[in-house]
Amino acid sequence: MKKSDLKKAENAAVLAVLIVVATLLPIIAREYATPVLNKLLNFVRTFFYIGLFSAWGVSVNKRVVQKQVRRYLLFVSALMVFWLFVRELRFRMVIDETALRFLWYCYYIPIVLIPMISVFVSLSLNRGESYRLPRAVKLLSLPCVALVLCVLTNELHQLVFRFPEGGFGADDDYSYGVLFYILTATVALMAAASFVIMLTKSSSLKNKKIMILPVVPYLIATLYFVLYALRSPVVWKYVGDVAVAWCLFFTGYFESCIQSGLIQSNTRYPDLFAASGGLSIQITDNDYNVHYKSANAGKISADDMRRARGEELILPDGKRLRTIDVNGGHAVWTEDVSGLINLHETLEFRSEELEERAAFLQLEYNRAREHKIVEEQNRLYDLLQSETQSQLDAINSLVEEYKSESDSEKKRGILARISVLGSYIKRRKNFVLSSKITADMLERAFAESARSLRLLGIKCTYLTDFEGGVSGSQLTAAYDFFEDVTETVLDEARFINVRVCFVGNELRANVMTDCTVDSAELCRRYERLSVQSDADGTMFILPLGKGGDGR
Repeated sequence: MKKSDLKKAENAAVLAVLIVVATLLPIIAREYATPVLNKLLNFVRTFFYIGLFSAWGVSVNKRVVQKQVRRYLLFVSALMVFWLFVRELRFRMVIDETALRFLWYCYYIPIVLIPMISVFVSLSLNRGESYRLPRAVKLLSLPCVALVLCVLTNELHQLVFRFPEGGFGADDDYSYGVLFYILTATVALMAAASFVIMLTKSSSLKNKKIMILPVVPYLIATLYFVLYALRSPVVWKYVGDVAVAWCLFFTGYFESCIQSGLIQSNTRYPDLFAASGGLSIQITDNDYNVHYKSANAGKISADDMRRARGEELILPDGKRLRTIDVNGGHAVWTEDVSGLINLHETLEFRSEELEERAAFLQLEYNRAREHKIVEEQNRLYDLLQSETQSQLDAINSLVEEYKSESDSEKKRGILARISVLGSYIKRRKNFVLSSKITADMLERAFAESARSLRLLGIKCTYLTDFEGGVSGSQLTAAYDFFEDVTETVLDEARFINVRVCFVGNELRANVMTDCTVDSAELCRRYERLSVQSDADGTMFILPLGKGGDGR
């Protein structure tokens, strides 16, 4: 036998002995005691049972999990204490005949209500903690309450008990009215219904052996009341106190439902922990002495348990130790986190790999970016060089000429020509590097070239007369055309005027000079170029195409 089962058996045996002693006290007092001792022993017996049913109510409040059932059983405990207290008042303390009769009527409050509550409890058996009886079922209490009120008001109608006319008569000088038989049938029907419902609920349990527990007190109670009704001498002499018997039978019935598991309770910790094979949990007292533990619970030192209260503790075997405070001690359990630890280590390793990979890719990206920058710079340099190669070659020739020239005036002219070519190269570079070429850029280019031409004594004017609708390639072509004309007339001209404007819907670049030069090379370079010469000078007209957007 398990230790917990042995302890239960010992407690039950002690309780049974006390009940037997309390049952024999009236017989001993009646046969052998003096009147004073008789009264004292009866007081002891009564208050023993009041204490017994009160203690049972307290234990129910601690053990029963389902809130609704707990309230019902507490009410039953209160009714039992009330019955015994009223009975003690009637037999020991009250002498008024009307009060005695009313106290007797009060007996029927627990006689009717306890079977009714037993039906409600039976309907709640084997249910969840949050289960509540339907409202329609609770309406069954209305007839029972009505019967109780009829008993309490019997003096007005005498439909329950009938007394002789003109007085109350003695306690046994009465007969039964129609409501008494209805009341008796109702109580018997409710007791039977509770028993049948209990059997139905018990049949759903896996362990059929525990069904015998609630059946035993019911069968004993049935036998008792049958023998009592038949006025058996043994029953009347030794256990003739119906109030105590009634309370003991129903207490035994409810307690057997608790012990069998039909009424959910929190007292079967040893069975719970024995069945918890997949858990590793222990219940300790405040000093961390283990009282209950599951089969899989390993040995944990008290120091580790204390440390786990303030911080998360990982044991060497890869288990996380957790604790919470419970009433009177602590709950301690372990969680196997070895898989999580391995996963964490794997993730850390992968994270380091990814960081190294990211650093390598960043290095590759930086190298590729630098390479692209160099490539783009070289492309732009090559583009600029190809666009201005002739000017660069001219500058190289002028530099050599400048080195060999000794005349300062000629040197000044050479530098002025270099300045003109350099201004074009500078502005042409801006055209190459700019993402968008605008009319302002073209005007600034003309302005800088004009300033350089003044060094050679050439007056240069310019005008741009257009708004939007001009592409960057058209503006670049206009500036290139101006530079080619300027280089062609540079030795002869003293005046150059350039104008870029729309004629109709076509953009044109007009360059007018005050000299006449050979324009064959320009005509070969620009197929659509038209040249108009007279005594005043030459007009170079180049159509640049229709208006457009973008570069």
